[in-house]
Amino acid sequence: MLLNKVLVVGNLTADPERFGQSGIKLRLAVNDRKKNRDTGEWEDDPIYLDVDAFNSGENGLVDRIEAKAQKGTEVYVEGRLKMDSWEDKNGGGTRTKIKVIANGVQVLSRGKEAAAAPSAETKQAKAEPAKAAPKSAPPKAAGRRAPVAVPPDEDGDDTQIPF
Repeated sequence: MLLNKVLVVGNLTADPERFGQSGIKLRLAVNDRKKNRDTGEWEDDPIYLDVDAFNSGENGLVDRIEAKAQKGTEVYVEGRLKMDSWEDKNGGGTRTKIKVIANGVQVLSRGKEAAAAPSAETKQAKAEPAKAAPKSAPPKAAGRRAPVAVPPDEDGDDTQIPF
């Protein structure tokens, strides 16, 4: 069985660029952390990837990326690898490049410029007085889901992993 699947999280190194009517090109930097043998310190070794994403049907992937992502934005990309080849303009022979064809892209954080500028929601929240939460309600973590308790098996053994 052959498998061609890529899952990466990285930061955009440039603003997304539209091409054609339904495509968008992303340039992504993904860090590979490794320990320096000489100093013993951890260092980031960046890997740069080109990612192409397309609208398929009514998914609106390109429009969502264009509206939410910019240089510096952290994104999660799921897709497959593709090798492009072309003839070098200067007679250097055939050139190749591996890129990612995205099936899905999820924006994890905003770029630096968007993070610095307050959103309309933030401005409205500052203008309105804060509503007091009921005292019995626990505080909610922003953007995080509460942990879910998993009941033990029928025999009381909760050490087995269900997969």
